[in-house]
Amino acid sequence: MAHGFPVENWWTAGQAELVEDRSLTWRRQQWNARDAWMSPDGAARPFGAFPDGARPPDDMRLVKDGWDHDRCQLCWETFAEAPHGQPEGYTDGTQRWLCIACFETYLTPRLRQANLPEDDSCPSS
Repeated sequence: MAHGFPVENWWTAGQAELVEDRSLTWRRQQWNARDAWMSPDGAARPFGAFPDGARPPDDMRLVKDGWDHDRCQLCWETFAEAPHGQPEGYTDGTQRWLCIACFETYLTPRLRQANLPEDDSCPSS
């Protein structure tokens, strides 16, 4: 435990920074497939999420709801439409997700100490 908070010794520096970043606002929400782009050869898996309002590169094609899963930034739990993964979790709005278990284990104690809300709109600052 760092400063009395749970941590994992296998986390990368980026994962540890994500948990400690007080500028992020986490919101619990339902996970939904997003538009994605695919390579010209029609590879079966999209390799990047299609951001709202952005246009894909000219040599790629848009696939409606083609981004079919995300991963928890801490434990790699899958978010996907049921029954293929967790149907909801916490997101900071930048396509980063935390599963409910990781949020409750790693962020909730930090929010409580800082007297910040732990409900559906959770600033981690």
